[in-house]
Amino acid sequence: MPKTKTLLKTLLAALSLGALPATAGDDADITPGSKIAYIDAVDHGQTRRWQLVIAEADGSEPRAVMRSDALLMSPAWSPDRRRIALVAYDRGQAGLYLYELASGALRRITFLPGINGSPAWSPDGNTLAMTISDGKGNTDIALIDPHKETKTFDDVRKLTDSPAIDTEASWSPDGRRIAFTSDRSGTPQIWLMNADGSEPRMLTREGQNMRPRWSPDGKSIAYVSNSEGLLRIARVRISTGQTELLTQGPRDSGPSFSPTGDALLYSQSGHLAMLTFDGVPRVMTSTAMEVQETDWAR
Repeated sequence: MPKTKTLLKTLLAALSLGALPATAGDDADITPGSKIAYIDAVDHGQTRRWQLVIAEADGSEPRAVMRSDALLMSPAWSPDRRRIALVAYDRGQAGLYLYELASGALRRITFLPGINGSPAWSPDGNTLAMTISDGKGNTDIALIDPHKETKTFDDVRKLTDSPAIDTEASWSPDGRRIAFTSDRSGTPQIWLMNADGSEPRMLTREGQNMRPRWSPDGKSIAYVSNSEGLLRIARVRISTGQTELLTQGPRDSGPSFSPTGDALLYSQSGHLAMLTFDGVPRVMTSTAMEVQETDWAR
C-alpha cells in the first residue's frame, strides 16, 4: 500500500477523505468473485485512519484505494463491478459516495441532512437502497437513483415509514424482496418486505439480529447475531425461518457471501476472515489493522 508523502498529497485537499489515483493496470474488467472490498482502520500514533481496501478473493494483494481521517463504512460493489458505494464523513456529515474503479474518481451522490447510510445496490444496478433519518433519531429505508445527486427528501422514495429504527437493506438476488434490520418488534431483528415496501414480516425472533445479506440462490440470509454477549455470524432459511450459528464469536460482523454461495467473508474480531461451508474459518489479515465491514464482488 503506497505510503509516500507525494502520494498522500494527492488526497482531495478540500475534504477529510480522498481517493488515491488509479495506477497502471487498473480497470473495471473484474471477474465475478475475483475481488473483495473491505474497510479497515489503522492507528497512526494517537490518530486513526480509515481505508477502503480492494484485494484478491483470498485476501492477497490488498490495496488501499481511498483513505480518510474520518469514518468510512458499508462498502458495496455495484453489480457491474465498476463502482463501490460507501458511506464517508466530511466535516461531520455522512454522505454516500461512489468510488469509480477505472479512474479512481470519488463522487458524492447524497447530500441529505441526518443519516445517509447502508447503501445496497438493486440487482440491475439502477437503484440504491439506503438508510435516511428524519433528524429525530428515527431511520427509514429509501430508494435513490445512483446516477443523480440526491439533495432533498423529494429525491428519495421511502419504503418504510414507522417510528422504529429501520436500516441495513439488502436486496434479494431476483430484486423482488428486501431484507432489513428493524426494532419495530422491540429488539433488532431481520425483516423482509417486497421491493415496493409492502408486506413487511419478521424473519428472526431470538436475541438481537442485524446486517442481513442474501445468499446468491435467494434461499437464506446471513446476518450478525447478538446473544449471550457474543457477536456471531448466523444464517436463516427463508422458507422455514430455521436459524443456525455459523461462527463462534466473540466479535464477528459484516458477512458477505461469495458469488457461488459456498463461502462467507466477514470480520472476525477485527481480522478479515473467510468461512467455507465445510465449517473451517480462515483468518486472512494480520493484527496491524482492524477490518470492520466487507463485501465480495459478484
